[in-house]
Amino acid sequence: MTKGIGFLLGVVISMCALAAPAAAQGTADMVGRVTDSSGAILPGVTVTARHVGTNVTRTTVTSETGDYTFTALSIGEYEVKSELSGFRTGTSRVTLATGDRSRVDFRLDVGTVNESIVVTSDVQQLQTDASHIAAERSDCRPQHHQYSPIDPGSSRRSRNRDDQRQSSR
Repeated sequence: MTKGIGFLLGVVISMCALAAPAAAQGTADMVGRVTDSSGAILPGVTVTARHVGTNVTRTTVTSETGDYTFTALSIGEYEVKSELSGFRTGTSRVTLATGDRSRVDFRLDVGTVNESIVVTSDVQQLQTDASHIAAERSDCRPQHHQYSPIDPGSSRRSRNRDDQRQSSR
């Protein structure tokens, strides 16, 4: 029986010895808010926390109030980035110790918007060795009509005088 109690006591001591380093590592939390340069909240911002020592990353997205939270992060130094299309990326470094609840806020400036427009179409190649294209284009010229000269006696003015003469008779 004494051997059984001794064995059990050894197991308990071993478990406590292994648990001590795990507890010593601890965890911490990180919270923050992301706004634009005018102070307006920015929902939908991607926030990434990368542990510098282990290169382990955690990612979250800001809420409709512009807030984000990381819980149970391993202690150590972190590089934190906030990214949103149309804004410059915000970057910060923070060192977390056991039990910390660190606040890392970001104020993002408007960035440049890169936009590219690609236009594709079939274009008829210019043919410099044939004249049939130019011949087709010549049909587009306006037609010139020749009008016969107005007979001086048939002008409207003289008709009006003739009408006046006949009515006065």
